[in-house]
Amino acid sequence: MSAKLIAVVGAHGFVGSAVVDVLLRAGHHLRLLIRRPGHVPPGVETVASKAGLHDRHALGRLLSGAEAVIHAASYTGSNEKLQQSTNADGTQSLAQMAHQLGVGRLIYVSTAGVYGTAFHSGLSEETAPQPRSRLSASRLAAERSTLDVGGVVIRPNFVLGEGDRWVLAPYLKLIMRAGGTLSEPRPVASVINRTGLAQIISAMIEEPTLRTHLYHVAEPNPVSLSELADDILSASLRRPAKRVSRETMKLTGAHMGFPPHKLELVLTDSWLNTRKLWTEFDHHSLSHPILTKSDIAWYSHHIVSA
Repeated sequence: MSAKLIAVVGAHGFVGSAVVDVLLRAGHHLRLLIRRPGHVPPGVETVASKAGLHDRHALGRLLSGAEAVIHAASYTGSNEKLQQSTNADGTQSLAQMAHQLGVGRLIYVSTAGVYGTAFHSGLSEETAPQPRSRLSASRLAAERSTLDVGGVVIRPNFVLGEGDRWVLAPYLKLIMRAGGTLSEPRPVASVINRTGLAQIISAMIEEPTLRTHLYHVAEPNPVSLSELADDILSASLRRPAKRVSRETMKLTGAHMGFPPHKLELVLTDSWLNTRKLWTEFDHHSLSHPILTKSDIAWYSHHIVSA
Protein backbone atom coordinates (compact mmCIF):
# COMPACT_ATOMS: atom_id res chain seq x y z
CA MET A 1 0.00 0.00 0.00
CA SER A 2 1.37 3.40 -0.99
CA ALA A 3 0.69 6.48 1.14
CA LYS A 4 -1.88 8.83 -0.38
CA LEU A 5 -2.85 12.43 0.25
CA ILE A 6 -6.45 12.25 1.43
CA ALA A 7 -8.73 15.19 2.17
CA VAL A 8 -11.29 14.83 4.96
CA VAL A 9 -14.39 16.94 5.60
CA GLY A 10 -16.02 16.52 9.01
CA ALA A 11 -12.82 15.36 10.70
CA HIS A 12 -13.96 16.42 14.17
CA GLY A 13 -17.28 14.58 13.98
CA PHE A 14 -18.40 11.19 15.29
CA VAL A 15 -17.51 9.28 12.11
CA GLY A 16 -14.92 11.69 10.70
CA SER A 17 -12.67 11.51 13.75
CA ALA A 18 -12.58 7.71 13.47
CA VAL A 19 -11.76 8.04 9.76
CA VAL A 20 -8.81 10.30 10.59
CA ASP A 21 -7.47 7.82 13.17
CA VAL A 22 -7.73 4.84 10.80
CA LEU A 23 -6.19 6.63 7.81
CA LEU A 24 -3.27 7.90 9.89
CA ARG A 25 -2.59 4.38 11.20
CA ALA A 26 -2.61 3.20 7.57
CA GLY A 27 0.19 5.68 6.83
CA HIS A 28 -1.70 8.17 4.68
CA HIS A 29 -1.13 11.92 4.58
CA LEU A 30 -4.20 13.92 5.56
CA ARG A 31 -5.51 17.40 4.87
CA LEU A 32 -8.56 18.48 6.88
CA LEU A 33 -11.15 21.17 6.25
CA ILE A 34 -11.91 22.76 9.62
CA ARG A 35 -14.34 25.54 10.53
CA ARG A 36 -13.19 26.11 14.10
CA PRO A 37 -10.15 25.24 16.24
CA GLY A 38 -9.94 21.69 17.52
CA HIS A 39 -7.51 18.86 18.11
CA VAL A 40 -5.41 18.10 15.05
CA PRO A 41 -2.93 15.19 15.14
CA PRO A 42 0.73 16.11 14.58
CA GLY A 43 1.79 16.31 10.95
CA VAL A 44 -1.75 16.71 9.59
CA GLU A 45 -2.41 19.62 7.23
CA THR A 46 -5.45 21.83 7.75
CA VAL A 47 -7.43 24.31 5.67
CA ALA A 48 -9.37 26.64 7.95
CA SER A 49 -12.53 28.38 6.78
CA LYS A 50 -15.55 29.53 8.74
CA ALA A 51 -17.59 29.24 5.55
CA GLY A 52 -16.61 25.58 5.20
CA LEU A 53 -18.06 23.91 2.10
CA HIS A 54 -19.27 27.28 0.78
CA ASP A 55 -15.72 28.65 0.46
CA ARG A 56 -14.57 27.71 -3.03
CA HIS A 57 -11.04 29.00 -2.40
CA ALA A 58 -10.76 26.80 0.69
CA LEU A 59 -12.14 23.80 -1.22
CA GLY A 60 -9.54 24.36 -3.92
CA ARG A 61 -6.73 24.34 -1.34
CA LEU A 62 -8.22 21.31 0.40
CA LEU A 63 -8.47 19.22 -2.77
CA SER A 64 -5.38 20.34 -4.68
CA GLY A 65 -3.23 17.26 -5.23
CA ALA A 66 -5.51 15.00 -3.17
CA GLU A 67 -6.06 11.45 -4.43
CA ALA A 68 -9.29 10.99 -2.47
CA VAL A 69 -11.72 12.98 -0.36
CA ILE A 70 -13.90 11.65 2.45
CA HIS A 71 -17.04 13.69 3.14
CA ALA A 72 -18.29 12.85 6.63
CA ALA A 73 -19.86 16.19 7.52
CA SER A 74 -23.63 16.57 7.78
CA TYR A 75 -26.01 18.91 9.51
CA THR A 76 -28.62 16.89 11.42
CA GLY A 77 -30.44 19.66 13.29
CA SER A 78 -33.93 21.02 12.69
CA ASN A 79 -33.02 24.24 10.83
CA GLU A 80 -34.26 23.59 7.30
CA LYS A 81 -32.11 26.33 5.77
CA LEU A 82 -28.98 24.75 7.25
CA GLN A 83 -30.12 21.31 6.11
CA GLN A 84 -30.29 22.58 2.55
CA SER A 85 -27.18 24.77 2.59
CA THR A 86 -24.92 22.30 4.39
CA ASN A 87 -26.05 18.90 3.18
CA ALA A 88 -27.38 19.59 -0.30
CA ASP A 89 -25.63 22.76 -1.50
CA GLY A 90 -22.37 22.19 0.38
CA THR A 91 -21.96 18.66 -0.93
CA GLN A 92 -22.71 19.82 -4.46
CA SER A 93 -19.92 22.41 -4.19
CA LEU A 94 -17.48 19.84 -2.87
CA ALA A 95 -18.40 17.26 -5.51
CA GLN A 96 -18.07 19.72 -8.37
CA MET A 97 -14.71 20.97 -7.13
CA ALA A 98 -13.41 17.42 -6.66
CA HIS A 99 -14.48 16.58 -10.20
CA GLN A 100 -12.96 19.77 -11.60
CA LEU A 101 -9.61 19.10 -9.91
CA GLY A 102 -9.51 15.44 -10.88
CA VAL A 103 -9.66 13.93 -7.39
CA GLY A 104 -9.62 10.18 -7.91
CA ARG A 105 -12.26 9.15 -5.39
CA LEU A 106 -15.00 10.97 -3.48
CA ILE A 107 -16.74 9.02 -0.71
CA TYR A 108 -19.83 10.49 0.95
CA VAL A 109 -21.04 9.10 4.28
CA SER A 110 -24.84 9.16 4.03
CA THR A 111 -27.49 7.31 6.03
CA ALA A 112 -30.14 4.62 5.62
CA GLY A 113 -32.52 7.31 6.85
CA VAL A 114 -32.93 8.42 3.23
CA TYR A 115 -35.22 5.41 2.69
CA GLY A 116 -37.82 6.98 4.96
CA THR A 117 -41.24 5.45 4.40
CA ALA A 118 -39.73 2.92 1.96
CA PHE A 119 -37.62 1.30 4.71
CA HIS A 120 -38.22 -2.40 5.26
CA SER A 121 -35.93 -5.02 6.68
CA GLY A 122 -33.70 -6.71 4.13
CA LEU A 123 -33.97 -3.94 1.56
CA SER A 124 -31.21 -3.64 -1.04
CA GLU A 125 -29.52 -0.63 -2.57
CA GLU A 126 -31.97 -0.87 -5.48
CA THR A 127 -34.85 0.24 -3.24
CA ALA A 128 -35.96 3.76 -4.17
CA PRO A 129 -35.64 6.18 -1.23
CA GLN A 130 -38.74 7.99 0.02
CA PRO A 131 -37.46 10.57 2.55
CA ARG A 132 -39.97 11.36 5.31
CA SER A 133 -38.34 14.69 6.26
CA ARG A 134 -36.57 17.65 4.69
CA LEU A 135 -33.44 16.58 6.56
CA SER A 136 -33.43 13.17 4.88
CA ALA A 137 -34.25 14.80 1.54
CA SER A 138 -31.19 17.03 1.92
CA ARG A 139 -29.01 13.96 2.56
CA LEU A 140 -30.47 12.31 -0.54
CA ALA A 141 -29.66 15.45 -2.57
CA ALA A 142 -26.07 15.19 -1.30
CA GLU A 143 -25.97 11.58 -2.48
CA ARG A 144 -27.10 12.57 -5.96
CA SER A 145 -24.43 15.28 -6.23
CA THR A 146 -21.83 12.68 -5.26
CA LEU A 147 -23.07 10.07 -7.73
CA ASP A 148 -23.35 12.65 -10.52
CA VAL A 149 -19.55 13.08 -10.53
CA GLY A 150 -18.79 9.36 -10.21
CA GLY A 151 -18.36 9.39 -6.43
CA VAL A 152 -19.20 6.65 -3.94
CA VAL A 153 -22.07 6.80 -1.44
CA ILE A 154 -22.18 4.63 1.67
CA ARG A 155 -25.37 4.17 3.69
CA PRO A 156 -24.90 2.87 7.24
CA ASN A 157 -27.94 2.21 9.40
CA PHE A 158 -26.89 2.47 13.07
CA VAL A 159 -23.30 3.56 13.84
CA LEU A 160 -22.17 2.79 17.38
CA GLY A 161 -19.19 3.51 19.61
CA GLU A 162 -17.68 6.20 21.80
CA GLY A 163 -19.46 9.50 21.19
CA ASP A 164 -22.77 7.96 20.02
CA ARG A 165 -25.64 10.22 21.07
CA TRP A 166 -28.20 9.00 18.52
CA VAL A 167 -28.65 5.22 18.83
CA LEU A 168 -27.66 3.30 21.95
CA ALA A 169 -27.44 6.42 24.12
CA PRO A 170 -31.17 7.32 23.87
CA TYR A 171 -32.14 3.63 23.90
CA LEU A 172 -30.29 3.14 27.20
CA LYS A 173 -32.13 6.13 28.66
CA LEU A 174 -35.42 4.64 27.42
CA ILE A 175 -34.67 1.31 29.12
CA MET A 176 -33.80 2.98 32.41
CA ARG A 177 -36.94 5.14 32.33
CA ALA A 178 -39.12 2.11 31.46
CA GLY A 179 -37.58 0.17 34.34
CA GLY A 180 -36.81 -2.93 32.30
CA THR A 181 -35.23 -4.32 29.16
CA LEU A 182 -37.29 -5.34 26.15
CA SER A 183 -39.07 -8.68 26.34
CA GLU A 184 -38.86 -11.40 23.70
CA PRO A 185 -38.96 -11.49 20.76
CA ARG A 186 -36.26 -8.85 20.44
CA PRO A 187 -35.84 -7.05 17.11
CA VAL A 188 -32.52 -7.03 15.25
CA ALA A 189 -30.82 -4.21 13.37
CA SER A 190 -27.91 -3.52 11.04
CA VAL A 191 -25.12 -1.88 13.01
CA ILE A 192 -21.45 -1.09 12.71
CA ASN A 193 -18.84 0.38 15.01
CA ARG A 194 -17.55 3.78 13.92
CA THR A 195 -14.00 2.42 13.69
CA GLY A 196 -15.23 -0.53 11.62
CA LEU A 197 -16.96 1.95 9.31
CA ALA A 198 -13.72 3.92 9.00
CA GLN A 199 -11.81 0.75 8.14
CA ILE A 200 -14.23 0.04 5.29
CA ILE A 201 -13.77 3.59 3.99
CA SER A 202 -10.00 3.06 4.09
CA ALA A 203 -10.39 -0.19 2.14
CA MET A 204 -12.50 1.59 -0.47
CA ILE A 205 -9.74 4.13 -0.97
CA GLU A 206 -7.25 1.34 -1.60
CA GLU A 207 -9.45 -0.57 -4.06
CA PRO A 208 -8.49 0.55 -7.60
CA THR A 209 -11.89 -0.23 -9.15
CA LEU A 210 -15.10 -0.49 -7.17
CA ARG A 211 -17.92 -2.54 -8.69
CA THR A 212 -20.61 -0.03 -7.84
CA HIS A 213 -21.10 3.47 -6.43
CA LEU A 214 -23.64 2.80 -3.67
CA TYR A 215 -23.16 0.51 -0.69
CA HIS A 216 -25.03 -0.41 2.45
CA VAL A 217 -22.41 -0.54 5.19
CA ALA A 218 -23.00 -2.70 8.26
CA GLU A 219 -21.86 -5.93 9.83
CA PRO A 220 -23.04 -8.89 7.72
CA ASN A 221 -25.38 -10.18 10.42
CA PRO A 222 -27.95 -7.99 12.21
CA VAL A 223 -27.82 -7.89 16.00
CA SER A 224 -30.18 -7.07 18.85
CA LEU A 225 -29.78 -3.53 20.20
CA SER A 226 -31.41 -4.82 23.39
CA GLU A 227 -28.63 -7.37 23.89
CA LEU A 228 -25.97 -4.70 23.32
CA ALA A 229 -27.75 -2.51 25.86
CA ASP A 230 -27.82 -5.46 28.28
CA ASP A 231 -24.04 -5.76 28.00
CA ILE A 232 -23.57 -2.08 28.82
CA LEU A 233 -26.03 -2.09 31.71
CA SER A 234 -24.48 -5.27 33.13
CA ALA A 235 -21.03 -3.68 33.00
CA SER A 236 -22.50 -0.68 34.83
CA LEU A 237 -24.21 -2.92 37.41
CA ARG A 238 -27.46 -1.18 36.42
CA ARG A 239 -29.23 -3.86 34.40
CA PRO A 240 -32.95 -4.00 35.33
CA ALA A 241 -34.12 -7.41 36.47
CA LYS A 242 -37.47 -7.31 34.71
CA ARG A 243 -38.53 -7.32 31.07
CA VAL A 244 -41.10 -4.91 29.66
CA SER A 245 -43.30 -5.10 26.59
CA ARG A 246 -42.89 -3.25 23.34
CA GLU A 247 -46.06 -1.31 24.15
CA THR A 248 -44.58 -0.13 27.46
CA MET A 249 -41.42 0.98 25.67
CA LYS A 250 -43.47 2.92 23.12
CA LEU A 251 -45.54 4.62 25.81
CA THR A 252 -42.42 5.51 27.82
CA GLY A 253 -40.71 6.81 24.71
CA ALA A 254 -43.69 8.99 23.86
CA HIS A 255 -43.58 10.51 27.36
CA MET A 256 -39.86 11.19 26.85
CA GLY A 257 -40.52 12.93 23.54
CA PHE A 258 -39.09 10.30 21.20
CA PRO A 259 -40.24 10.80 17.59
CA PRO A 260 -42.53 7.84 16.73
CA HIS A 261 -40.53 6.78 13.65
CA LYS A 262 -37.30 6.65 15.69
CA LEU A 263 -39.00 4.46 18.28
CA GLU A 264 -40.13 2.12 15.53
CA LEU A 265 -36.57 1.78 14.26
CA VAL A 266 -35.26 0.48 17.60
CA LEU A 267 -38.36 -1.54 18.52
CA THR A 268 -38.81 -3.40 15.22
CA ASP A 269 -36.44 -5.26 12.89
CA SER A 270 -34.27 -2.75 11.03
CA TRP A 271 -31.65 -4.44 8.88
CA LEU A 272 -30.11 -3.88 5.48
CA ASN A 273 -28.99 -6.24 2.74
CA THR A 274 -25.18 -5.86 2.72
CA ARG A 275 -24.41 -8.50 0.12
CA LYS A 276 -22.81 -6.01 -2.29
CA LEU A 277 -20.32 -4.84 0.29
CA TRP A 278 -19.27 -8.22 1.61
CA THR A 279 -19.08 -9.81 -1.83
CA GLU A 280 -16.48 -7.21 -2.78
CA PHE A 281 -14.63 -6.89 0.52
CA ASP A 282 -13.32 -9.53 2.92
CA HIS A 283 -15.15 -9.29 6.24
CA HIS A 284 -12.48 -11.27 8.09
CA SER A 285 -9.77 -8.75 7.27
CA LEU A 286 -12.06 -5.81 8.14
CA SER A 287 -13.64 -7.36 11.23
CA HIS A 288 -14.03 -5.04 14.21
CA PRO A 289 -15.98 -5.54 17.45
CA ILE A 290 -19.41 -3.94 17.45
CA LEU A 291 -18.61 -2.60 20.91
CA THR A 292 -15.11 -2.59 22.38
CA LYS A 293 -14.40 -2.55 26.12
CA SER A 294 -13.59 1.14 25.72
CA ASP A 295 -16.97 1.77 24.04
CA ILE A 296 -18.85 -0.05 26.82
CA ALA A 297 -16.96 1.97 29.42
CA TRP A 298 -17.86 5.20 27.59
CA TYR A 299 -21.58 4.37 27.47
CA SER A 300 -21.47 3.29 31.12
CA HIS A 301 -19.84 6.52 32.28
CA HIS A 302 -21.44 9.10 30.00
CA ILE A 303 -24.94 7.68 29.57
CA VAL A 304 -25.86 5.14 32.23
CA SER A 305 -24.15 6.78 35.21
CA ALA A 306 -24.60 10.39 34.10
